[in-house]
Amino acid sequence: MPTSKSLAEEFLTHFNARNQEGLLALVDADLRYNGRHGEGEGILLLREWVERATTTMTPRRWFGQDSLAVVEVDVEWRSPKTGEITDRATWALSIVTEEDRILAISRYADVGEAVTKMGLQPEDILPEMGFPEAVEG
Repeated sequence: MPTSKSLAEEFLTHFNARNQEGLLALVDADLRYNGRHGEGEGILLLREWVERATTTMTPRRWFGQDSLAVVEVDVEWRSPKTGEITDRATWALSIVTEEDRILAISRYADVGEAVTKMGLQPEDILPEMGFPEAVEG
């Protein structure tokens, strides 16, 4: 059975590749989303996020327990016309899972906020994943 870490890693791989079908195979139909553009439920929000995204996310650090993974990511925005990097930031995502499905995704301004809000401790840091380089999209 997949772990919250492995599901989060798959999510990032599919997101960076803009693979909507791969993402939809990972998430619950009632996916809860909380991010920059608000919060809500359902896969339509995920589809909209992927369609408008000009970002790639590369993981830096992982935290987690059981059905929860928090990942600190380096984010790069690219121009849709030229592919040039237009901005960079560091965020954190929390991904809540149950069995083999992602139930909720939340975006945070930084990993400290995500770890605290999700009830984790600095000791909950996870080993580095074997994540491939970000796919530009």
